[in-house]
Amino acid sequence: LLQDWRLFDHFQPARPALGMFGAEDYSHANALWADDNGDIFFNMRHLSALAKIKGDPLDPAFGEIIWRISGDPTELDFGMDFTMTSTAGGPVDFRQQHNPHLLPDGRLAVFDNRLTALETSRVLVMSLDENAMTLNIDEAYEMQTHCAFQGGAWHTPAGNPVGTCAPSGKAYEFAAGVYDQTVFEMEINCASGFDNYIPRYRPLDL
Repeated sequence: LLQDWRLFDHFQPARPALGMFGAEDYSHANALWADDNGDIFFNMRHLSALAKIKGDPLDPAFGEIIWRISGDPTELDFGMDFTMTSTAGGPVDFRQQHNPHLLPDGRLAVFDNRLTALETSRVLVMSLDENAMTLNIDEAYEMQTHCAFQGGAWHTPAGNPVGTCAPSGKAYEFAAGVYDQTVFEMEINCASGFDNYIPRYRPLDL
């Protein structure tokens, strides 16, 4: 163990937690992603927020928060350092998200679960300008279902976005730039009633 990092050292809850898990799972941190500089993207589902953290364990500044993003404009307790816009249409936000990671072109992909069953989940691709502190939703791919938890936002080797939903065992592939029409769909189930719950799909280059 070279270092450890505690969210409470950088952020204390402003109010009791809302939602099914209660205060004991206030942030529901569910993903880490390291960039080429070793800095860490840290995802917090229940806060609809993520942060970039200095990740070099030998750097005296290790653990400092470089910036904060709150995807839900009604939940800003964690803080928001960016101005968010969208050129893709749809809501200018993301909520209860999973699987943030950087694409080869430097943009940020994320699975936008959304809050209620009345909203369909999305795969988002966003541009971050860390000088101007702007965040734009460049692409927003609408899935045909609401994925309540454990979704994934990936891309095929050819660059097609793929949204995956563990509870339903479904995966949707889109053509790049075509937001509301799939080119491939897959669902895992068995006639015997065997549980189709699959935590993660991941496209492979075969």
